[in-house]
Amino acid sequence: ATRHDAIAAINGGFFTKKTGQPLGLVVIDGRLLSTPLARRSVFAITTEGRPFIQAFTFRGMVETDTGGRVPISAVNRPPRWGGLAVYTPEYGPLTPPQALHAVVREGYIVAFPAGRVAIPPDGYVLSAAASEVHLIRDHLQLNLRVRLDLAISPGSIVHALGGGPRLVRNGEISVPFDWEWFGGSFSLRRTSRSAVGITRAGKVLLVAVEGGNRRNTGMHLVELARLMRGLGAVHAMNLDGGSSSTLVVGG
Repeated sequence: ATRHDAIAAINGGFFTKKTGQPLGLVVIDGRLLSTPLARRSVFAITTEGRPFIQAFTFRGMVETDTGGRVPISAVNRPPRWGGLAVYTPEYGPLTPPQALHAVVREGYIVAFPAGRVAIPPDGYVLSAAASEVHLIRDHLQLNLRVRLDLAISPGSIVHALGGGPRLVRNGEISVPFDWEWFGGSFSLRRTSRSAVGITRAGKVLLVAVEGGNRRNTGMHLVELARLMRGLGAVHAMNLDGGSSSTLVVGG
């Protein structure tokens, strides 16, 4: 928050504890850094500056000058069945180890290494799991020009952050935790919580609830939804909670 001279800051969505990589959609300055999870709520800001909350879908493809098309199944995460993963410079200096990679620099394939590979600052790396190496071997070759098409829907957004589940929809409490693939215990447990909401006037609410001690037991998700609606949110969603809940205001 200090580094970016932020007016306020709150913790984000869920992540993998082992690696720290985000779980769900992340878009920063128009760049897709992590793909959405099915049905999960996302807080996003359009190119016109309008905030909204909605689930997103993803369709990724690598297209070659020869007319070939190879599906992309993940961005900055290990490849899933039926497609390649793409690792961008934002991921870090090296990819995780995989059976086969295609290194792309300035739009051209320059190498086919294996294991851990350096991610070029002027390109990206396409990665295949052991069962999917044919997607690289059958469709890609050295010096071939390729184009990366990473499409999310809805489009025309500049920032997005995945979390979930939804708390308030059109002014009414709505906590579809099972639809968004959250367990009942997650919804019913009282703990520290973080949430983001949008008022009818389009203002953004960042809310943190302390919990986990004798003075403050925290909230379960329906209580959090009631709080968000009481603060004026007509749309709201949950963010990562528990020990992750953090709020910074005015330094």
